[in-house]
Amino acid sequence: MESEMVQTGRAVLISTHQYLKDKDIPIHSAAESSAGVILQAVKQQLIHGIAPQCATWLNNEPNLVRVKEQIALAAEQAADWLLVYISGTAVLRRGQFYLALPESTLSQIHINGLSINEIVDIIYEPENAHKVIILDCYFMSEASELNQIIREELHRQAARLKKSFLMAQIWQPNQEAMGYHLARLLQDGVAKQQHNLTLEDIYQEISEIARQQKAPEPLMAAKKQTLSMTIATNQRYAKFKHLTTEAQQAFEAHQFELALQHFLQAQNLYPHDAKTSTHIQFIQRYKEAEQLYAQKQYAAACRAYEAAQDLIPTPLLMEKIERCTADLANYYFETQQYEHARSIYARLVDNYPSDSFYAERLRISTVEHRYQELIDKADHHYFRYEFAEALTAYREALAIHPDPKTERRAQECQRYVDILSHLQQKVEAEVHAKIEAELKQKEVELKQKIESELRQKNEALLAEKLADQQKELSARLEGEITQKLHHHYENLVWNAAKQSNQRAAIELYLTLFPEGTFADQAAQWLASYQETSLAPLQEATVSSPTFVSQQDVLPTYFQPDTQTENTWKTEQTETPQDETELWNQALARNTVEGYMEYISKTIQGDHIADAYYRISQLRSADYYTPQEVQTSQSPNYDTSSSFFYEPLVPELPTENQQNQQNIAEQQEETLWQQAQTADTIQSYQDYLNHSTLLKYATSARQRINELQEKALRQETLDWEKACTEDTVEAYKAYLNKYPFGNFYAKARFRIARLESKFN
Repeated sequence: MESEMVQTGRAVLISTHQYLKDKDIPIHSAAESSAGVILQAVKQQLIHGIAPQCATWLNNEPNLVRVKEQIALAAEQAADWLLVYISGTAVLRRGQFYLALPESTLSQIHINGLSINEIVDIIYEPENAHKVIILDCYFMSEASELNQIIREELHRQAARLKKSFLMAQIWQPNQEAMGYHLARLLQDGVAKQQHNLTLEDIYQEISEIARQQKAPEPLMAAKKQTLSMTIATNQRYAKFKHLTTEAQQAFEAHQFELALQHFLQAQNLYPHDAKTSTHIQFIQRYKEAEQLYAQKQYAAACRAYEAAQDLIPTPLLMEKIERCTADLANYYFETQQYEHARSIYARLVDNYPSDSFYAERLRISTVEHRYQELIDKADHHYFRYEFAEALTAYREALAIHPDPKTERRAQECQRYVDILSHLQQKVEAEVHAKIEAELKQKEVELKQKIESELRQKNEALLAEKLADQQKELSARLEGEITQKLHHHYENLVWNAAKQSNQRAAIELYLTLFPEGTFADQAAQWLASYQETSLAPLQEATVSSPTFVSQQDVLPTYFQPDTQTENTWKTEQTETPQDETELWNQALARNTVEGYMEYISKTIQGDHIADAYYRISQLRSADYYTPQEVQTSQSPNYDTSSSFFYEPLVPELPTENQQNQQNIAEQQEETLWQQAQTADTIQSYQDYLNHSTLLKYATSARQRINELQEKALRQETLDWEKACTEDTVEAYKAYLNKYPFGNFYAKARFRIARLESKFN
């Protein structure tokens, strides 16, 4: 750094603000003053390496040749760096900027003016020094992009020099020139905490000033090695270092007032310096602690000393803290605040175990603190009328310090304790007697209550046991009767099917009883059965709807066995007259609805099995067509037996096989459409019975299975609903809807049970 200070540099200051031959040249009013402040900075040796005698100021110099000579002379003598400061009016002509001198004219500016290009040519030859050219001018031009033109000119000229720094700022009227800013930076320094200023620092600071003042920012072009060149001392930082050095010396000498003054001045220069702020806070805490200590506010003073010690540890503060702590402990001891005194003396004893004074004070403080605790505890119990607890505390306190007042209070507590003890014994005796009487009374009441509860419990258990037995007997009876009904119903159907010796009757039995007693016999019969045609029976002439009995209508092989014992009835009864009339009416109608009506109205009738069989026959697809049910006048119908013969199927003509195939396919589609439209089990069964092609047989069987599963689920739901209602009407509704249902026997039993006089 010192080597830079002794290096030789030169400065040429050119300023012009008078134009004798051409009044149209704008005047830079601050040209002379801005160059003057730069010269003053040189004379104060604020610029490194330029002595006052090494600076030349050409103010309003009319001779162009002399100006060039002075620049050339300074360039030859500059061993370290050359400063060329130009302040005036620069005119743009023929792509170059010309500095207007006093004798210059706008029309001849290229002849009687000094161009920037010429200045660079003059200083170009001696290349050992750094070249710094500062243009603080009023730039005269009609170009719209003046900033761009100036920037390009600076870069073009800087490229010609190996060690160059060119900076320009457009001066405007009523605006400070760049020279003022530069001079202030040299005199006052910058906010950066560094010893020296480089050309880059100068440029950054002037740019920041321009932004703050909303002025045109400076333009710059420079080589890297010149940009980092040191040109001046940072006066602010130098002053800051001087102040902090003096402040530190005063601080170490414990001259805190003088140190505080220097630190505050240094803080004004650099407000964010952490070290300066820490010292200022230390001194403020120290002064506050000293003032509090003088006022005998030892606790606050001790906290202030400790706060200062946390900032900057010093032996002086340790002594202050120890002295303040001891004085605080003595103050608490003298004012009988033994609890606080004890805690502080304990800390002092830990720090100074050999000090007998602190140890003795700790012992006394501990004893006195215990005495105060006992007195406070005793008084607390005394005023709450807790005399026994108060007496114990008073006596323990008297063991430490005999005291007349405490002795009187203890005697008073003893007297109250004796009185209370006597009253307590009396009250306890009375309470004991009262409790004994109440216990006897409650014992009697409890005994009565227990006996009553046991009696009620026994009655409830007995009733519950009787109900369970009744329920068990009822369930067993229901199961037995249901089984007998089911067996009776199965015998009736099997006897009728066996006597009929017909395939349909046997299949009806297996449908109703797939796992019945005679299921194996029925299966063997079906396996060995060979279908034979029945001989036509005599036609019965029906002239009028006369009612006939069961024996007149049914054939002999399907008549019920009058000698069969009714196992579920207790005694044999004759068939009521109204039941016979209902049966004759059903025979006369010979329809599913007629037989269903008979079943619903005569749940226990003798013709139930016959009715179910005739319903099965009527619903069988082998004995009627879906389009039209044959009436009693049909030649294939026998009124005496209620059986249908095989319908006569006309033979198709054999002449045209193609027509026969078409007719068969049309009939197939018609049958399948009819089945899908009805979408019932019977409709799909009709399709399977009457179709010759069976094109949709798989789909029909699949749909039959689905509908059967659905019907079974619905039947289960309807049976559960009937059981929930548990009425005769509900069970009859179930039988009407499901005459071949899975719960037929149970429904018959429930109806008989509900209609009996015992229900």
